Amino acid sequence: MKLPPTIVTDRLLLRPHRPEDFEACCALTSDPEAVRMIYQKPMGREETWHRLLRFAGHWALLGYGLLLVEKRADGRVIGEVGLADFHRGLGEDFDLWPEFAWMVSSEARGRGYATEAARAMLGWAEDSLAPAQTVCMIDPVNAPSLRVAEKLGFHAFATGEYKGRPVVQLRRPSTLP
Repeated sequence: MKLPPTIVTDRLLLRPHRPEDFEACCALTSDPEAVRMIYQKPMGREETWHRLLRFAGHWALLGYGLLLVEKRADGRVIGEVGLADFHRGLGEDFDLWPEFAWMVSSEARGRGYATEAARAMLGWAEDSLAPAQTVCMIDPVNAPSLRVAEKLGFHAFATGEYKGRPVVQLRRPSTLP
C-alpha cells in the first residue's frame, strides 16, 4: 500500500483526508457553486461521509487518490485534487487511465488555487506512478475548469454523455521521457 503524500506549494498544503475533516468536507460539498458542475446539487452529510471513505479507499487499494487542499496561510480547506478510478463506463479510451479531478470552494475560485494544486498533484503522479496518460471529464459549459485543464496540458479527445449530462473527455500525456 502506498501512503498518501503531503505536498506543499507556495500557498497550499495538499494532504490526505482524515476523519476530523468531515465538517470541512461537508462545507465543501454543500457549497452549491463548488459542486454545480460535478454533482449538480449539494450533497448531504451521509453522501459526503461515503465520499470521504471512498477517497481513503483509493489510497488503500490503488496507491493513489484525492487529497484535501488547504490554504497554508490559515489552514482553511478550499478544495480537493487528485486521481481516481471511478469505473464510469465511458470506454477504454477513458476508463483504463487514471482520472484526474479537482474541485475548489466558491470562495477560492479565480485565484489560481485549482491550477496550483493540480500542477503539484500531477507532478507527484508522474514521479510516483508514471502513468502514460491521465484523463478527465468536464461539463462543456464549465469554462473555468476547461481553462485549468488547458493550462495543465489536457486536450479534448471526445464528447459524450455521463448520467444524462454532456461531457468533454480530455487526456494529458505524461511529460516524462
